[in-house]
Amino acid sequence: MAACASCHTPDPTRPGRHVKTGREIEPMAVSATPTRFTDPAKVEKRFSRDCPNVLGRDCTAKEKGDFILFLTGQ
Repeated sequence: MAACASCHTPDPTRPGRHVKTGREIEPMAVSATPTRFTDPAKVEKRFSRDCPNVLGRDCTAKEKGDFILFLTGQ
């Protein structure tokens, strides 16, 4: 099973690297990337793409909220 840390690293304050393309990815933590969750369209686009890849299904609204809440505390 894929995991967020596959590309983003286990430390959400550190930049990651896309496992297939090698492209650098900004840190997920809001403390490191304050604009990470400020554009609702971009946020939904990421969840729509990443949840099926990582979980094999769409994320629920609660899962999305919990994930954002976790990353705002990092």
